[in-house]
Amino acid sequence: MRRVLLLLLLLLPSLASAEGLAGRLLVASPRMPPNPFSETVILICSHDATGAFGLVVNRRAGHAEADGRDGGTAGFTLRLGGPVEPKLLFLLMTAEAAPPEALSVPGGFAVGNPSPFLAGELQPPRRATLVVGFSGWDPGQLEAELRHGDWLVQDADEETVFGERDEAKWQRAVNTRKLEL
Repeated sequence: MRRVLLLLLLLLPSLASAEGLAGRLLVASPRMPPNPFSETVILICSHDATGAFGLVVNRRAGHAEADGRDGGTAGFTLRLGGPVEPKLLFLLMTAEAAPPEALSVPGGFAVGNPSPFLAGELQPPRRATLVVGFSGWDPGQLEAELRHGDWLVQDADEETVFGERDEAKWQRAVNTRKLEL
């Protein structure tokens, strides 16, 4: 009985209710069967009773340059945010430079329209990445995937979200999770 209780306490973070996951990372479980989300790390940007919206932060697609307000250029890493609406372009950024209309994400992040930044109308954020497409879940879908053990949940940090070593993010997150257990 004591072992079962200890095991439940160790697993609670991944079995917890998905309510309130905005600003946290979903890390694909090593047990996840091969599919487009295998070995992904996703920042959950919003989550409520209507579903969830997130951006994959470890699938690089290229690099883009934009004119800066000061006459210089700003470089943005381009990432594939997920399979939904692959023609939509978002700017995932640190919150201090976010315009008021941007979606505020807990943990110091924001998601907004990249156009004013790309046109040099707004000063580029301290850290940012362009993201095409997104990941979405219908009501209850993410909760079911969590119960099934498809995802590990972790706190988000700037290095995981914006760091350049995309190929190492998933393994580092999984290793961190193993250390916590």
